[in-house]
Amino acid sequence: ALPISVVNAAHALTVPKAILKTLLFQTIGFVSDDDTKNILTGVRFKYDPATEILSAGSSNSNMLAFAQAKLDTPQSKDVPLTFVLKADKLREVVKLLDKTKSDADIELTIEPKVGATFAIDTAVVICRGLDGNFPSLEQLIPPKFQREVTINRKPLIDALDRLSLFTEKKHSPLVKTTWSDNHLTLQSTDKINESIEELDTEHELPIAQIGRAHV
Repeated sequence: ALPISVVNAAHALTVPKAILKTLLFQTIGFVSDDDTKNILTGVRFKYDPATEILSAGSSNSNMLAFAQAKLDTPQSKDVPLTFVLKADKLREVVKLLDKTKSDADIELTIEPKVGATFAIDTAVVICRGLDGNFPSLEQLIPPKFQREVTINRKPLIDALDRLSLFTEKKHSPLVKTTWSDNHLTLQSTDKINESIEELDTEHELPIAQIGRAHV
């Protein structure tokens, strides 16, 4: 049975299906699978009625993801909301959204720290809420960046997939990045092999802007 406190929750949101799918797609892959960091095993949602923006964020301590979108759908109450939902049930929401042919808006009822329900077509999915101090993602992401680079997504994903074969699996796998004029070089190594990938970029950069990223 669904918890009465969630089903009859005072807080509700109406979210377009396409927006909900995009927010989940961009964040759910970055949650932690470490149960000792319970709060990071979920996705944090925040709704600001002043801007009508719904944001979603996640972090596994090594990486973080943040996405937001403006809700043009009318909301029943102008109340700020912040809640964290367990990722395993959110993955079931994603599956249901993919299977549902209807493009009708998704109705959420929320009881922060307890959970939320997703009314999708004729189905209702409940997600358990998480209680704790979730990192302030807005403070971790710089408001401005010194450089911005545009890279085709598919070649980048393919390159990272190949590089992942040559990283130390027992430790935090790292990829070394070297930026130069219209060029990005990715490098990974294990105890025996080394792999290098080169990608074109659309913006010029000073040579030797080097960093490391987890994969």
